[in-house]
Amino acid sequence: MLAQHSYSNKDRIEQASHLLVIYNYRDVATFEAERIATLSEGAQEFYRNKIASQGEATVLGWMRSQAYIALGIALTGLASMELDSTPMEGIDLEAYDQILHRDKYRPVLAIAIGKRSDDDINQPTITPKQRRSEVFL
Repeated sequence: MLAQHSYSNKDRIEQASHLLVIYNYRDVATFEAERIATLSEGAQEFYRNKIASQGEATVLGWMRSQAYIALGIALTGLASMELDSTPMEGIDLEAYDQILHRDKYRPVLAIAIGKRSDDDINQPTITPKQRRSEVFL
């Protein structure tokens, strides 16, 4: 069902053995009520002084950035288990949200996961990366 809301990533989702969706809190108040007290004193001080003090838009952006830290850790962990993965922002987040609706959370991105296949078109031996030869300054 999610594949049809994944644009050019449709095939990746249909071929994946697993799909991991990374979420953020929907609102700052719930995040603060549930998570801030669980942080160390130094982390709480950092959050209040450097993040929360700049307003709700900054907090929401910061929370989104945290999803990318989780993404990096997940991709590294999956690679260490010899699993291939494709991180995806190219998905219809509103449709994902409606399908997977979580009261407190909203989707940010997804990761298609599966065992390596030699005939996967994403393998560098089949579709090598092309680098630009021009230098941009």
